[in-house]
Amino acid sequence: MTKEINNDYLKLLTDFHVQASAEIFTKKIQYEQWLGKLFYLNDALHKQYDLFYQELFWIVLYQLLTEGNNQYLNKTVILVKKINEPYEKKWYNRLRKGLLELKDQFTTVEFEYLEYRRHNSCHIFQQDYSVFKKDNSLKNKKEQNRKKRSVINIELEFFSVLQKYGGDTGFDTHFRIVLYPIINQLNIDLNTIQEEDMNKKEINE
Repeated sequence: MTKEINNDYLKLLTDFHVQASAEIFTKKIQYEQWLGKLFYLNDALHKQYDLFYQELFWIVLYQLLTEGNNQYLNKTVILVKKINEPYEKKWYNRLRKGLLELKDQFTTVEFEYLEYRRHNSCHIFQQDYSVFKKDNSLKNKKEQNRKKRSVINIELEFFSVLQKYGGDTGFDTHFRIVLYPIINQLNIDLNTIQEEDMNKKEINE
């Protein structure tokens, strides 16, 4: 019996169509979970500042605006345009518009600093931003580049960001105030679209 189950499971694992469907479904669930985290952290930080929540907020926001956009949202919006689901189209278009609006609040350097904050929350050491190797020897000139830019210049740009906002806390406070209403309205709008869709389905049943 166990062998039969294992064989059936193996067939599913090697079935391209099954795996493709599972991949799409899994990414959808994962993406929506992270979106839920963003809404929760945004609301929690609006009520009371918490450093731990703030660091989580930056991680979630950065990942949604980069990995989430590139690997899921952009592709999904293209697919949704091809199907006859007006509410789903509306939901994803509103989501995409909201995330683009969030990213537009940052200058290029500020967004790079946000990436640094994300890395700093996920890794103990920031070797990519250092002129030294792991063995504490000096990197050569080419190795001192990150994304084809000198890490020294990047550090100077980050310093200008911190100087502008008065340090990490000032950066956090400024963007918490700026981003809160955008994220909050996005959450409200997405829930409204979802409720409209559910109400229409109930009427049609």
